[in-house]
Amino acid sequence: MTTEKYEGKLDAFIGRHVDELVYAWGPPDKSYTFQNGTSIMEYAYDDIDQVGDDTPGSPRQIVHYKCKTKFEIDQNGIIRTWSWLGNDCQSY
Repeated sequence: MTTEKYEGKLDAFIGRHVDELVYAWGPPDKSYTFQNGTSIMEYAYDDIDQVGDDTPGSPRQIVHYKCKTKFEIDQNGIIRTWSWLGNDCQSY
């Protein structure tokens, strides 16, 4: 799993209609339409896991995994740009 592969998947949506994104990823977690007709769609992933040694008495660490991905869509419904933020924006 790498960030580069995740970005490659995001790049594949550039120039495509927003309906293709919604079909592939489902409805966004958040969206906003500006007065000029452009919009932002946001998908967010948030998970908590415990990692560490299973040896009795060894402390386990809680790790917070998250990824927020935004797509900017023009007035015609075409995806123009994307951005991501987080420590778990990766793909195979």
